Amino acid sequence: MKSFLTALRFLTIIKIRSSDEISFSNLSDSTIFFPYIGALIGLLSLFLFVLIKKILPLSLSLILTIFFQEILSGGLHLDGFADTIDGFSGRKDKQKIISIMRDEYIGVFAVGGLIGLFLIKIYALLSITPLGRYIMIFLYPSLGRWVAVEVCAFSTYANSHGTGLPFVKFTGKKEFFVATVLFLFVLIPVAKIKGIFMLFVVALWGFLVILFFSSRLGGITGDIIGFSVEGSELIALILASILFR
Repeated sequence: MKSFLTALRFLTIIKIRSSDEISFSNLSDSTIFFPYIGALIGLLSLFLFVLIKKILPLSLSLILTIFFQEILSGGLHLDGFADTIDGFSGRKDKQKIISIMRDEYIGVFAVGGLIGLFLIKIYALLSITPLGRYIMIFLYPSLGRWVAVEVCAFSTYANSHGTGLPFVKFTGKKEFFVATVLFLFVLIPVAKIKGIFMLFVVALWGFLVILFFSSRLGGITGDIIGFSVEGSELIALILASILFR
């Protein structure tokens, strides 16, 4: 329970009061619940979507639902997505990339990336069947958080400090295996073989993220974890536009 609450506190703006201090053990164990936190975000988003689509146009309902998801996660992964795009816009060395990613301001490339991200998510959800839309609003946040566990488990950290360091340092193959098994109990009943296919594709994306950033930076950062989450959500929704038509 402590580990679940740790994951909830870190990945969302939901702050449940607890007298327990966050320990390294809680941090490592919390990653196994990342997909479940994604499922919780998806469930709350689906509930909102079902309510507001009764009174608002479909496109506006989807826009508000996507914004709700990002607000609920505190913009954590969006920030990493934007910072990573900024850091890798142009030919830069490792230290320059990391310096730009730490900068609190975002550049033109990041703004363009964020706009593209939202547009693709909206149009992908508009293009699929009503049932597929319900499934994906619930499912794609958990697919993204599962990839975060994969990236943490099979990477090293590029810095000696940072927000994501404890998760990368204390998440290994065991935590990834447990997170995957737990996630399958959600994924298979909801999306069946299509869900397994999407899991395979986003797992490949996570593997490519690890390879690319390890070759460029010698590891990953918290921002790159956020980038991997948003990227996997985008890929899942693009796949859904093909699978749920």
